[in-house]
Amino acid sequence: MTSVKASDPYATKEPFTVEYELNQTEFVDWSKRAVRIPALLPQLGLPDPPAASASGAASAAIELGTPLEVETRVVLHLPPGTKVSTPAGTSVNRDYASYSSEYSANGSTITASRHIKFVLREVPADRAADYNAFLRAVQSDEAQDFTLERPDGAGTKTNSAAPNNTAPSKTVSSKP
Repeated sequence: MTSVKASDPYATKEPFTVEYELNQTEFVDWSKRAVRIPALLPQLGLPDPPAASASGAASAAIELGTPLEVETRVVLHLPPGTKVSTPAGTSVNRDYASYSSEYSANGSTITASRHIKFVLREVPADRAADYNAFLRAVQSDEAQDFTLERPDGAGTKTNSAAPNNTAPSKTVSSKP
């Protein structure tokens, strides 16, 4: 970790923010052609769904806690020439909470962000199936990966004794 900055926790009228910078060499094993990595964002804590009763219905309301808004964002710099495939972003809106994510790549820089907002303190027990669908959508999004491909020629290995480059083909013309 090269730097950490946090806002004043006593400034309650302003959002609390934490920024940090990590520098880790050899983070990716480039011996593979394509590498999958997570978005490197903290997992958002969501309440577990309530246990179902013998009848299959939720027995109690789902406690979401104090209305809260959390935004996480990461910017990841990769070696020049790295090809990146980003996952699709997600957006799920309910009257009790909303969740959205965005993933993008610009050159060899990846940006990922996730935003969740809890509006209500609880979800009624009769809406447990809806909350479970919301929870699955968020967890599925958090499980998505970026796919990275190393720059052409960087770290390539061959199992062949033949050289990697080939001589240009020769054109032979016949005279009549």
